[in-house]
Amino acid sequence: MTGPTGSGKTTLAKLLTGLYTPDSGTVRYDGHDLASLPPAEPRRRIVLVPQRVHMIEGTLLDNLRLVPGDPDEKAIARSVEHLGLTGWTESLDDGLHTGLGRGAAGSPPVKSS
Repeated sequence: MTGPTGSGKTTLAKLLTGLYTPDSGTVRYDGHDLASLPPAEPRRRIVLVPQRVHMIEGTLLDNLRLVPGDPDEKAIARSVEHLGLTGWTESLDDGLHTGLGRGAAGSPPVKSS
């Protein structure tokens, strides 16, 4: 979603993922009232990417492993490829093994051509 600051993008995303509950009315997803679904159901289908990203100190790969199922490096590489980010990760000095500083301050180094 895009739009001006204060237009309700974050509120809508939090309503859809069940992080907020409406004061009145219903929020429907695929025709179902979200209040009637188990909380995990919409969260498996809807991804909320906050404006402020929190990364752990380590590598890009370490951060991408922070998902359920403990994926191995090959599974993560397939996901990166599926998202169309392989070119970007390959432009980093150490690819998925590029180190990130505390709080991921700054951008990872990019290979010089």
